[in-house]
Amino acid sequence: MKILLVAPARDWLEAAVAVFKTELQFEVSIADNGIEAQKLISQFQFKLIFLNLDVQRHSGIEVLNFIKIKYHNVPIIFSTSQKDLITKDLLTKFKNYYILPPDGSLDDLLKLAVTMTMPNVVVQSKEKKPKKNTEVEGVMELDKNFTKIKIDEFFSGKEVLFDVLIRLTEGKYLKILHAGDSFCSERLNTYKVDKKVEYLYIKTEDRELYIRYYNTLLKNSSENKQIDPTIKIKLAQNVCDKYVEEVNIKGLKPHLVEQGKQIAQNIYKLIKKDKAVAKSLLTLKELRPQVHSHSFLVTLFSCLVARQFKWNSSSTIDTIGTACFFHDIGMTKLPPDLSTIYSSNMEGSQIKQYHRHVQLSVSLLPPNSMFGGTVDQIISQHHEAFDGSGFPRGVSGKYINVLSSIVSFVEGFVEYMSEKSLDPMQTTNELFKEVDFLKKHNPVVMRNFLKTLIDAKDISNTLQ
Repeated sequence: MKILLVAPARDWLEAAVAVFKTELQFEVSIADNGIEAQKLISQFQFKLIFLNLDVQRHSGIEVLNFIKIKYHNVPIIFSTSQKDLITKDLLTKFKNYYILPPDGSLDDLLKLAVTMTMPNVVVQSKEKKPKKNTEVEGVMELDKNFTKIKIDEFFSGKEVLFDVLIRLTEGKYLKILHAGDSFCSERLNTYKVDKKVEYLYIKTEDRELYIRYYNTLLKNSSENKQIDPTIKIKLAQNVCDKYVEEVNIKGLKPHLVEQGKQIAQNIYKLIKKDKAVAKSLLTLKELRPQVHSHSFLVTLFSCLVARQFKWNSSSTIDTIGTACFFHDIGMTKLPPDLSTIYSSNMEGSQIKQYHRHVQLSVSLLPPNSMFGGTVDQIISQHHEAFDGSGFPRGVSGKYINVLSSIVSFVEGFVEYMSEKSLDPMQTTNELFKEVDFLKKHNPVVMRNFLKTLIDAKDISNTLQ
């Protein structure tokens, strides 16, 4: 596979070439200035481009515009030390891109290259282990350095891209799969069935790789009608949950924002291309919200409702999906115990603090150049009510953005489902009998929600 690396530092480029050739057997071309980069782009067909926008002699922006003309479909990784250089307009046309933080390492770049060029890449284990490595390795490290994954929700390709461990006791782990090993479902089943292991663990530093890898699986699964809809939904939930964890810890960095948009698009494609997925949502018990599932469910059902509007588009899904991921990020700035209490059970000072999360969420968003004002508006209005009884401003009816109304309705739906421990269909049957709830939400939004669940001829009867 032929790739191009463009960066101003020659010594860095030479080190990168050695890593890519050793670990992935890539054919690597390099350029330390814009002129040379454009020449190479004109001469060769690359499968991946890394572009540090700080290059000179034809700036990185000039090179980027040149790529837009010839290669806008190629996977591309950006990096720059200039904080405000990468804007929404700059990224127009690119479908598969990633923003590598300025402090990103060669190892980070290597992992990104693997996930962005799947399924064409076979990872070479640094230890050069045999394909079916049966060795296990003890690891002693702080628990905070690991991220847990339910063993039932672990998916892999032919080779695992990161080390996989099980936890023995506090600070003690057993590495059962090494990065680059062949995936062996029999081994996992042994731990699951015989040893009653419920969770697998990966290093937290590998979580971004995990998210990108699972997002690729999610994208590919939307096209495959042979995959069980329940598995597809669990896959979507898995990537969303880990993504929310990453954002809550690292904040809304530009590359995570873009990743969120891609996840939202893949969730929408999943719903749009496989009607069986929407049907499975009705009674899937596993969708009852847990700690990190709230944002996933709000995103999932909001995309489902938005799909029913005739004016929906790719940019609409980008917008509402992004807003759903980040609508409650302000809760991370409030006392932790507040997120464990349902809003219906809050009192006095708790309610006042809870109401603050809306503006806190908006304040944590990156500049408008990365989002656009609509995302800000959706988040700022996602607790407003159609009858004017919401917060923070108490606006009503036509003064609430329709996308905000969708998120507001879905937020209430998901919270009710969680508080009452119901599945989605049970929630629908109960909630649409609650007059106070119906008054708070846009009738058009509720009708479009019901269109996803029941025949259109029954809708008017349900809302009377």
